[in-house]
Amino acid sequence: MFRVPDDCNELSLPIPGLEFRENRCEILTGPPGWFSRKLGSSQGPLVSDYVTHAAGFEYENYGIHVGQDDRLTFMCDGHKEIFGSFIDCRKGSSSAGRRVEIQYAATERRHLVIPRGVAHTFDNLERVVTRDEPVLYSATANEDWNVDNDLVAFPRNLSRACWPTVVTNQLKLPFDAHLFVSRLSQTALRTPKRYLARHKVRIGGRARYVMLDASGWKPSSVPPMPDLKRLGVDISSSSHAQTGERSWTVVPSTDSCVSDVLFLDPCETCRSKVAHSRTRMIYTFLSGEGSDITIAFTDLRSGSLTFRESGEFRFSVDPRVKISIDPGVAYSFNSSVSHAVRAEHEVFVSDDEPRRDLMMFGCDLIEMSELSPGMSVPLIKCPGKIVYLMARSEVAAGHPALTARDQVREVTS
Repeated sequence: MFRVPDDCNELSLPIPGLEFRENRCEILTGPPGWFSRKLGSSQGPLVSDYVTHAAGFEYENYGIHVGQDDRLTFMCDGHKEIFGSFIDCRKGSSSAGRRVEIQYAATERRHLVIPRGVAHTFDNLERVVTRDEPVLYSATANEDWNVDNDLVAFPRNLSRACWPTVVTNQLKLPFDAHLFVSRLSQTALRTPKRYLARHKVRIGGRARYVMLDASGWKPSSVPPMPDLKRLGVDISSSSHAQTGERSWTVVPSTDSCVSDVLFLDPCETCRSKVAHSRTRMIYTFLSGEGSDITIAFTDLRSGSLTFRESGEFRFSVDPRVKISIDPGVAYSFNSSVSHAVRAEHEVFVSDDEPRRDLMMFGCDLIEMSELSPGMSVPLIKCPGKIVYLMARSEVAAGHPALTARDQVREVTS
């Protein structure tokens, strides 16, 4: 087994296409109770899913994606060593049948690229959150591919002679197709479901695929949350799937389908509050499940029926729950532990812009006090496509190696 050094963020492994690549990370500044670091999206479709792994989580199978390249970032509190095993199951590959085993530390500084057709499984994922930024591929005809579930599973103890081989899809989907697929997932998972495992078996002498349900998992419902909408705070359930007894895949909440990961350091006595002048922030606490966190907020929206009214809500962290905070609502988080937090944005504009009191998207964070004047917030919500293009421009600007022509092509594709 090969151990990847902690300071190595760029590395190609012996299976072609299996590699580590560096992530785009930033240090943030702000008052206590604000976020300290930001993990941005990688170049590409920008659509991310997040998978949490509870205590006792184990993978029983290898999994192969036929029409999807995975790009996985592993995040946790403290130091965590992960063990990965990979088998090249691609028909016609120069390394077909090769198995590679690695050990590496979970860190937001890099992501692991797993090309379609490469089987993979992991150990020691308890309390680890993975972000996947998949790149999707289609095919005109491929018996190994199922458009509803392209993951092929096989037992970890299967003998080498019985390892499956697959034909991978070759038609790379455009970015708009990624958005369409993600929005379908949002709709389908408003009622949470379990992910099915697809296995290749031989029945009557003929190979075919069957889907098996992990029926041993007990269903678990999201606990009831208070109704705080009148104060500009909405606490509700995210679209998600069950991937273990207490493990979840959380899909995007907004129609832009883009998100960042922000890291919150412990702060139990935060007094400062911040507000956004034109952005509704939607937060999902991915790590620290079961720990307590308090959100304190004050409605500073001019003309609101609850203007200057304050509130506080203490809850147990659950990655299936999202917290939406409207523009003009000042807030802070108090927690005794660190958290990785998914941050999604909905942007609003006004019909009388430009206005000096409305800053540009991404620059509209304001430190507030209980005596701050009211904020006249915009009410026209931008389409998700606009937010998506803003995010694409930000990612392109963060990679100066791109030429101007490349940036335009990426943003407008």
